Amino acid sequence: MKKEEGEPPPIAMWLPADVTPMRSVQMQTHKKDTYLRQLICSALFVALAYLMRFVFHFNVGSFLTFELKDAVIAIGGMLLGPLWAVVMSLLIVTLELLTISDTGFYGWLMNFLAVCSYSATASLIYSLRRRISGAVMGLVAGIVAMLAVMIPANLLITPLFTGMPVSAIREMILPLLLPFNAVKAVVNTGVVLLLYKPVTNALYRSGLTEKPVSAGTRPLGARSWWVVLVAVAMIVLGVTVLVFVLGGHVSGFTGN
Repeated sequence: MKKEEGEPPPIAMWLPADVTPMRSVQMQTHKKDTYLRQLICSALFVALAYLMRFVFHFNVGSFLTFELKDAVIAIGGMLLGPLWAVVMSLLIVTLELLTISDTGFYGWLMNFLAVCSYSATASLIYSLRRRISGAVMGLVAGIVAMLAVMIPANLLITPLFTGMPVSAIREMILPLLLPFNAVKAVVNTGVVLLLYKPVTNALYRSGLTEKPVSAGTRPLGARSWWVVLVAVAMIVLGVTVLVFVLGGHVSGFTGN
């Protein structure tokens, strides 16, 4: 049949040579399915991070709190990507603000800065190098990022919701704030190294995630025993310092 002048070309002419209209529809369906699974996974990680508040929660001093939600969000971010780490960080701290936190907006902001600086940094670097070395580099960078963000944040924001003068906060940096944030990051890093493989394998078996494609031969999911030993040592050492050096103690389930 002769093509009328001015008639638009068929849609197939606008597609790459190896993409048929049917394949294009399949690609769009796959993208939607992937996005839906990412939403479900992110919701699961946020829920698990929230539960950590009731499973492992320590108070240090008069206003510092420690739990394992940073590790949960970091695992989720390393699986789903750094943007999801930011989204999950925002969701978990907002959920805590609306339910169990008593520190208001300033506590919410401090909470978000701590979780996001650690998890987003770690997941960003891991997304660029998806092997054990990339995970270690990302998690170490996450520790550094958290410390770099939280020390100035303590000086600027903590006085606003505690009523303490800046000079008093400054005097607490070396004996309390710096070691606390370092211990918090180290313990969470140990938990990530220890649990990333079983958590992601469980999600893969459930059909919620696709099998990860590694840039190398040794992805974090293929960890060796030395990773497990280092992770356990980090957790034990960190908790020991938290309890016996910094005076941390298990708290009740109210406040944040």
